[in-house]
Amino acid sequence: TNGIFNECFEFSLKPNDLLKRTLRLTVYTVDSITRIRNILGHIFVKFDKFLDENTDDKTFSTNILSEYFTQDLQIRSDHVGELILTNYYLKDQNLLQIRIQQINNLHIDKINIKLPFKAHFSGQTSNSCEKYHWTNTPSFIISSLSSSRINQELNLTVYSKNENHIECHLRLHLHTSNQIHSHARWQHSLKSNTPTTITVPFVVL
Repeated sequence: TNGIFNECFEFSLKPNDLLKRTLRLTVYTVDSITRIRNILGHIFVKFDKFLDENTDDKTFSTNILSEYFTQDLQIRSDHVGELILTNYYLKDQNLLQIRIQQINNLHIDKINIKLPFKAHFSGQTSNSCEKYHWTNTPSFIISSLSSSRINQELNLTVYSKNENHIECHLRLHLHTSNQIHSHARWQHSLKSNTPTTITVPFVVL
């Protein structure tokens, strides 16, 4: 809880930029096995705090770690597409049914991967206490990066411990490069018993 990082970052800025720029530092946890990173929070620092010419010490301290919000995805540089899907909570079966409908605006390295190519999804749910095992979809073909119909379904285990929502996590696996391309994360309300269609960003992390 009192980590020491001792890291140095260098940014090329003009003096006038310091009045207009804000530094955002993001803190992650890293899974030692999967290497998947999850955001703990952000620190925002305005550079004008360092412009006092009468002070030699430019150290800035903060005890505020802003929570991760959905709108953060709009400013993250690792956005690589979006996913349209429908969630349906089957309470009597302890299942969250996820119908993956479409992938839009997918960004990949066109030099190493040629269209069309095979892929599949793996999915997982988690609550505040534990994460459940991964479940995979069958393989499917992605023939267009701008828009591809998928029509795949995942049934993920949900054990509610009197919680209002469940955390959902999908990973897109590309068979050509044999790697995880991107992740989609969202929360689903366990109070809803009707199908809900949403659009979720794909990110690299």
